[in-house]
Amino acid sequence: MPRGPRVDFPGAVHHVYARGIEKRPIYLDDADRKSFLDRIGKNLPKWGMRCLAWSLMPNHWHGIFRCPPSGLSEFMQRLNHRYALRFDRRWGRTAHVFDNRFGAVLQQTEEQFLTTLRYVMRNPVTAGICSSPFDARWTSFPATIGIVPAPEYLRTREILEHFGDDPVHARERFIAFVAGDSPAVEGPSSEPPTAWGTIAA
Repeated sequence: MPRGPRVDFPGAVHHVYARGIEKRPIYLDDADRKSFLDRIGKNLPKWGMRCLAWSLMPNHWHGIFRCPPSGLSEFMQRLNHRYALRFDRRWGRTAHVFDNRFGAVLQQTEEQFLTTLRYVMRNPVTAGICSSPFDARWTSFPATIGIVPAPEYLRTREILEHFGDDPVHARERFIAFVAGDSPAVEGPSSEPPTAWGTIAA
């Protein structure tokens, strides 16, 4: 069955994710994770993309990106392929690192986007890796709220604008939304946004 066309338009926001082949780890230590994030930062400008959030899990990763038309597939293929070459070279491997296809879900409403944002930020908590988003080392949550310096490519202001005009109150609402027991913004939940359909590439 042929692949369906990817839905793209200027400024489209996609939740993307890629999994390790056979659910195997895609990072073996912190140097791998740092290398992967460095590659995100280096490749985003080449395709005119913006990073809104990310989460690195042991055998997969999530990202939320604002993309120009036709930029997402090339970005993902380049990012995953180049990282896989480095990973195999570093660890003396020859096997594939990622599944052949990545997933991307177009965010069509603000409610959907906020649901996805909370899901990505809480992924380590849901998986039992840590007890709180504050304890998650490899998500963009600490950088978004200012606990650690934000990388230049992370659009923290663009995220916080969804939670209010005043920066301090917006940050407080964002923290409550992500770290609280229940969402602080009406509508979103902690469940993954499977109902909106996945576009694979």
